[in-house]
Amino acid sequence: MKLLLEDANFCAAMNLLGKDFSPIPETQQKVEISICTLYNSQECTNTNEVRNKKWNRLTKDITKLPPSHDSAVLHIQRVNYQAAIWRRCLEAEMVTPSPEGHGWHTTDGTISIVWMTQDRAPECVLHVMKCSCKANQPCSTRRCSCKRRGMICTQLCLCSDECWNMRTFVLISKTMIVISNKETNHVTLTILTFDFEHLNLLS
Repeated sequence: MKLLLEDANFCAAMNLLGKDFSPIPETQQKVEISICTLYNSQECTNTNEVRNKKWNRLTKDITKLPPSHDSAVLHIQRVNYQAAIWRRCLEAEMVTPSPEGHGWHTTDGTISIVWMTQDRAPECVLHVMKCSCKANQPCSTRRCSCKRRGMICTQLCLCSDECWNMRTFVLISKTMIVISNKETNHVTLTILTFDFEHLNLLS
């Protein structure tokens, strides 16, 4: 808290929250920068940058990641909406818009939080798995999380070089194509065709 109270950007953001029921871009940006400051990333302006920075560290801890930009924006909208109500608490007849579109969703009079509007990670990342098998013949049985899911081991895996669930590129054909242009200069195009071959032929 001391870190935030000494941060001019945070103080400015707090003064802007709730002035209107829909946060202006400046408010949203300042609050997000303050979130980055909480995660000791004062040089970042987007929580996705902080997430990427922390995830690329050798020691990964998903519990110490900040919210994604999409999730942070929705949370800022909810905070701003509530702050707008508090700012008007002394008004005799307060006029408040529906919480719909302010980080909440309403269905048949029931309000629910909208946590995210985008996928939590790109589809390709969600399918990335890794194992850390250390057996005598690592990744040779279904105890290997990659093999159990019908996936090959990759460089992300922590298994040894003796992995039995790896694939390698094997050159199966090579084609030479000669293309002639108007100046009769020849351009040679080499087409290499690859296939996958299991290192462990018995798997």
